[in-house]
Amino acid sequence: MNVRVPRLPIILVALLAMSRVAAFAADGGTCPAGYTSLFNTNTVGCTFCAVDDPATCNVACVGSPAATCPPGTDLATCCAECPCCAECPSSSSLGCNVNRCECDPSDCCFTTCPTRTPAPALGAPNTRAFVLTAAALALGGVLLVNRRRWQRRS
Repeated sequence: MNVRVPRLPIILVALLAMSRVAAFAADGGTCPAGYTSLFNTNTVGCTFCAVDDPATCNVACVGSPAATCPPGTDLATCCAECPCCAECPSSSSLGCNVNRCECDPSDCCFTTCPTRTPAPALGAPNTRAFVLTAAALALGGVLLVNRRRWQRRS
């Protein structure tokens, strides 16, 4: 039994996925060649880029300040007032872990931020990619079933 798998739906899905990744990378959030990068710096989700040469670019960075809930304080109350305290569930979020960096001279570094939100995962049912994938797979299935029927009739 020789079964041919329709390649067009697979190729379409792969191209669509690659275009989403390429669009996000081209839209910000990455540093050019010759630069060192540090993600989640100066603004949540942004990338700090500095010339990768310590002799010409002096970089100074500090992490987010560490906070802890005072002893004897109710954890729920403490986390409501200060969600970034080490004991709180949201302490590991991007918003609680923003680095601060600057450089000297100031023209040897910059901060780049994505200008749009990255696309949801390919399998998310509310995306065009999911609908396109589902339609392509359904079409491929229909063609495969019809081909088998035509082969049986012959």
